[in-house]
Amino acid sequence: IIFYLTASVPVFAADKTEVRFAVLPFEIISKDDLAYLSQKIPETIAKNIEADGASVVIPDKSVTEGFKYSSADNDRIRKILSETKATYAVTGTLTFKDDRLDLNSRVIPLDISKSFSLKAEGKGIEAIFSVVNSLSSQISERTLPFEKVSEIRIEGNKRIEREAVLGAIETKVGSRFRESALSDDLKRIYR
Repeated sequence: IIFYLTASVPVFAADKTEVRFAVLPFEIISKDDLAYLSQKIPETIAKNIEADGASVVIPDKSVTEGFKYSSADNDRIRKILSETKATYAVTGTLTFKDDRLDLNSRVIPLDISKSFSLKAEGKGIEAIFSVVNSLSSQISERTLPFEKVSEIRIEGNKRIEREAVLGAIETKVGSRFRESALSDDLKRIYR
């Protein structure tokens, strides 16, 4: 079986300027002791957006100690962006109440007036990493240049029906092209 994915590059992706993130701590609001997530969430976001092609820096704890985002912190954020040469700063809040996770993020460029918010939700603390992964994907989609899958062709298949191959893969036309997804799709086909 030969499995082809063709991708189209959006016009803005032609700009090869490196996108760099300063990922800051997240405020945790919960009756439960979830303070460890203040650093774990940024680490996971950093890993995810790095996998999508961004460059990431997590500033020293001495720079971010006691950090909780508010508009009063704009000068502090500008300083962090300048010192780290980051394109964006990412911070936010995790609220865990009544078995409900709300992860709110603020993505802040050097021109702070162009900052924007993103949100991911889940039920139960066990959903934390799927919620963080969802938020990471939203951050990447809003800030990084990417290629979209424009066509999926299956050729040379003799023993496996074309529809069975298409049913086994998760990549769809119009979705973001990711090498890791292609690898996963190939594994699903040959199981």
